[in-house]
Amino acid sequence: MQPLQDELTTLLTSAAGQAWLAETKIPSLAARHDQQTGLQSLAAFRGSLVEMLADAAEAGGRLEVMCVRIDNLDSVTETFKPGCESLIMGEPVWRLRAFVRRSCAVCRSEHDEFRLAVEIDAEHGAERTAARLLVLIRQPLQVGGDELHMTATIGISLFPAHSDKADTLLSHAFYACRLGGRSGRDNYCLHEESASSFQREKAALDAGLYRALKNGELMLYFQPLLGMSNGAPVGAEALLRWRLPDGRFVSPRTLIDVAEETQLIQEVGA
Repeated sequence: MQPLQDELTTLLTSAAGQAWLAETKIPSLAARHDQQTGLQSLAAFRGSLVEMLADAAEAGGRLEVMCVRIDNLDSVTETFKPGCESLIMGEPVWRLRAFVRRSCAVCRSEHDEFRLAVEIDAEHGAERTAARLLVLIRQPLQVGGDELHMTATIGISLFPAHSDKADTLLSHAFYACRLGGRSGRDNYCLHEESASSFQREKAALDAGLYRALKNGELMLYFQPLLGMSNGAPVGAEALLRWRLPDGRFVSPRTLIDVAEETQLIQEVGA
């Protein structure tokens, strides 16, 4: 079955396959595959994960669920000349497909984010698997005579250690990935129950910034500047503050961190 799936993915990611998908617009294919990469959609991946969890529970096996985010993919593609975007964007896809050769599932959940579910055993631990994947993604890519280096941040959750529910495992891996990104790129982060509340708060701020820009929750304050000699006002400093719906203010440092993490820094400064 795997060779057939590989051939289908290759067909769907080809130029002819993309044109065919655009023309036919078959609902079942559109719902189950990402049209740019040919990988599973997140909904289809979730279905595969549910089946894998059932099989693992029956056989007494273990699964590793990973959220893989390519670091700074947008800024990398903007660095190179036009026409190279497809090559750069497609490279992580082929590396992930080369990595997941045994019982596994993989999907593209965002333009720079992928989800994987992989069978593991006692001798082949989850962290070792993630470390191997980081090494694979780290391999240089030749783009128009230039050498490009990519890195990734990986969040990990485990069955049965962390949950036996697909949605919970996906959520844990997502939050672990976000937490790992705040600790530094090119690494992996294993879900820990003690970090769940922190992860949820950070993720809520990430999502909240989009809402804040839409609803006008960012406000400009002017702080007077006083002269050293006489204490008289000599000017004013503009400060951008984020007031949450519950009335609390987000600290300026946190606002900048969230804006940079969500790549909304330009919109915030506009």
